[in-house]
Amino acid sequence: MPKIVDHDARRREIVRATWRLVARKGIRATTMREIAREAGFANGALSPYFANKDAIVMAAFTHVFETADGRIEVSTRDRRGLDALRRAIFEVLPLDEERRLEARIVVPFWEEALTDGAKRDLHATTGSAWRSRFATHLREAVVDGDLDATLDVNAAADVLFVFAMGTQTQVVLEPERYSAERLEALVDAFVDRLRTER
Repeated sequence: MPKIVDHDARRREIVRATWRLVARKGIRATTMREIAREAGFANGALSPYFANKDAIVMAAFTHVFETADGRIEVSTRDRRGLDALRRAIFEVLPLDEERRLEARIVVPFWEEALTDGAKRDLHATTGSAWRSRFATHLREAVVDGDLDATLDVNAAADVLFVFAMGTQTQVVLEPERYSAERLEALVDAFVDRLRTER
């Protein structure tokens, strides 16, 4: 009887292997051969799943976004306004080892996106989704009376998004400076400032 192969599980393991290698070596220094070895596959066994390294890198970034988005969905379920906003931002920030690993994938991906239209478009799509989510929770806070009705919701959402993305770079470069507690305090300080701008 032929062995049943879980192709989705294999794709996930290839992506995870890519995460580990990119985190250690960067995108450019990571080869298909090393990805196969890291994932426990024979050389050439990746081709049924990904056409080339570029396709794996795209899948790895997409997986980072989907993973973070899944955390946000769980964390903000049955929440709204400023409570949901804080929770959503915290799920994006590199507050633990798993999310710090995600940051080490995202930062080199951005470098690639500078000269690769497909990667730039993928970043733009994910960024738009998160800015929209932040803006939605800010609007809820306005409706709830927690924020002033004159607040420029889209501008505030942009600031929060830029903060979240900039944090990825800072944590990769200076992990000792940006503890989870410090990052959470910075978010709280920004949200508290929004409250007082009436």
